Amino acid sequence: MKTKSKAEYKIPILFTIYNRLDTTKIVLEVIKKIKPTHLFLASDGPKSDKEKDKVEEVRRYVLSNIDWDVSLKTKFNINNKGCGEAMSSSIDWFFENVDMGIILEDDCLPNMSFFKYSEELLNYHKDNMDIWHISGSVLYKKEDYTPSYFYSVYPGIWGWATWSNRWKKYNFDMNKIDVKFGEYKYYKKSRISKSFFKEIKKKMESYEIDTWDFQWTYTIWKNNGLCITPNYNLISNIGFDNHATHTKNSNDSRSNIETQELKRIFHPKNIEIHNDDIIKKKHFSKQNIFKRILDKFIK
Repeated sequence: MKTKSKAEYKIPILFTIYNRLDTTKIVLEVIKKIKPTHLFLASDGPKSDKEKDKVEEVRRYVLSNIDWDVSLKTKFNINNKGCGEAMSSSIDWFFENVDMGIILEDDCLPNMSFFKYSEELLNYHKDNMDIWHISGSVLYKKEDYTPSYFYSVYPGIWGWATWSNRWKKYNFDMNKIDVKFGEYKYYKKSRISKSFFKEIKKKMESYEIDTWDFQWTYTIWKNNGLCITPNYNLISNIGFDNHATHTKNSNDSRSNIETQELKRIFHPKNIEIHNDDIIKKKHFSKQNIFKRILDKFIK
């Protein structure tokens, strides 16, 4: 009997899978290289009998290819909960078991340096309640910026990390979201984002959109939190095609963005927002609300 290799990476990882064996295989190969000591696998149930075989095939493949000595926990739904509830409940379950950790979906391919980056920043900022989210991807950035990461009000969810004491403030129920956001200081400065979130809330309440990440953004904003975004892209979304739930346009400029190696982390001297004018203009502008963001959530 072959002896399993020892686990090496100390930060727990939640790996969410479903019915896409092609991208799952690629992301799993990277996870295998870092050998996390604690791995959590979550999978929603199939939408139909026709889909059942694909979902079970992916689960079997992942379980049979975990070849290191790992503490493994699984959450495999029997029935389909849908993207929003399945993802949010999986993260709930994850943070009921760990104090901090990384969330990777089956189409988010990390650069190897993403794991060191996440580990260092989770430990560096764990007691700083100004920081709520650590993103692994950067879509728009300024080139003349020296530190390894910057602070933003926008959380990127293609490979990210956070802490359980932040996530416990999260609530999936959109009916409990007040888009006025009370006295949130960063939100007040963004009229474009405000109109955007009002539209999203309407669509979610009428069940035209099934997602979980806008509720997380609301949680961060309501609690005056900031997000960390790397100055080097560390995650490539390899899932833009017709098999995806949300990201179906393979010609999207955000598809398969090349990653870079982050060799050493240089921290910003001050905690202040940087680069959000670019993100807001390209990602939350009025002309792009329905073209780029909103449509991807409508099946």
